[in-house]
Amino acid sequence: RLSHVVQQSRLQNNHMDAASTDVLLALTAPEPVVRYVEQRVRSAGLRVARVPATATVLRVSAPSATLEREAEHLELEKRLRPEARSCASERHWPMREFVLAQRADFAGAGEGGFFTPSERVFLVTALLEAVPVDNASFSAALAAGAVREVPPRHLSSLLRALASVGLLGEVSAAHCAGRLEGWRRSVGLLREWAWLRSSEPLALDAIRDYWGERTGFLFAWQAFYVQALAPPAALGLFIWWRRPKGTSVDDDSAVPVFSLFSVVWAIFFVQLWRRKQAALAFRWGVHDAHTAQAEVRRPEFVGREVVSEITGEVELVEGRGSRALRYAASLCVSLACLIVPLAYMFVSLNLQGYISPAARHVLGVRVYHEALSAFAAPGAVFDPEAWTGMLPAVLHAAVIFLLNKAYRHVAEALTDLENHRTQEAHDNSLIVKRFLFEAFDCYIALFYIAFELRDVDRLRVELVSLFSTDVFRRVFTE
Repeated sequence: RLSHVVQQSRLQNNHMDAASTDVLLALTAPEPVVRYVEQRVRSAGLRVARVPATATVLRVSAPSATLEREAEHLELEKRLRPEARSCASERHWPMREFVLAQRADFAGAGEGGFFTPSERVFLVTALLEAVPVDNASFSAALAAGAVREVPPRHLSSLLRALASVGLLGEVSAAHCAGRLEGWRRSVGLLREWAWLRSSEPLALDAIRDYWGERTGFLFAWQAFYVQALAPPAALGLFIWWRRPKGTSVDDDSAVPVFSLFSVVWAIFFVQLWRRKQAALAFRWGVHDAHTAQAEVRRPEFVGREVVSEITGEVELVEGRGSRALRYAASLCVSLACLIVPLAYMFVSLNLQGYISPAARHVLGVRVYHEALSAFAAPGAVFDPEAWTGMLPAVLHAAVIFLLNKAYRHVAEALTDLENHRTQEAHDNSLIVKRFLFEAFDCYIALFYIAFELRDVDRLRVELVSLFSTDVFRRVFTE
């Protein structure tokens, strides 16, 4: 329901003044807490108003003077005027960290569009995260709203205090009318590129200005990848065209040449993309972006309060023994989860008739199952010579998708259990879990066929079946 309310608020904002909203702040809080949040946000120099027809979704924006002060504080780089480029480096790269006392040196300073939409969202979000919480007044507002949870006293940020008691629903960027045209046009160009019907350059700056650098880099990589695929695609088509009639791909002497070319192409692709990425980073002023936010403590972090010998402030720490137990429990559950895709892989291979009675045991367990293999016998349901022989592979791809989807929730729960101190450590641990599980789930069958059964024909059938099914699944679900 909350996501629906936020989506409706975004749609309503498309019909508002473009400068009226930068961020939508969705709360799951009672009225006294919402009023307290409004009061604290206004005291920080921000504009706040409730979205019509909602009681807990707030529209937040900031005046230009406030944005400029925050831009100076965060050392945001902006483009210089031509006459203000004093040194040779600035003439080649006309960017400089914004300084309020030198605002006349920056192009567009004092005008309505000085900050791009993504920069406004970044600055307003930073201002929101810096809004302090008054523990006494906040506790009174919680009591008036009949909220029993009490935030930890070491939290100084209002947003983190709200998150710690489960009252912060979502903080999201607000769409504004008249700013989406460049992005929509770029998405259309990307689709045209995929079908080789357009040579017009992608409007990456428009995407970056509206959505931010991360999304800009995503579209830049997709466009770069589509273009880079042209050489291997052309070579592969030529090899296929010149192949003598009656010669299979296994007997074609040109296939090793294509394999070698693919390896060299991959190396050049990575290096050329790094150059492209560095050029975009310099153009967008994020070449020296630091990760200060990575050291911010997660509100969910649990530990005992101690006084820091360095800063003298109260901070949370967790004992090594407790952390070791959490990591051990997470590892055991993760390994147990791998048993499910491993077991179903052998079920699928038995249904396809790939495993013979002489197959070696795995972990002391016999992998050949006579009852399942009977379904792949001649004339049976999954006869390899009939079209139904592809069904076990298709079903295997569907099960892989469902297992990966289910493990996402398991991985999130295990990562929460590990109790990481920073958001960066939390995200890295979650990424590692999901990558290892999904890689094992997707490729273990291919590795078994390739290195245990050593059957190239069956490996090809399994690979094509899994890949084709996954492609159709992505088309219909995305």
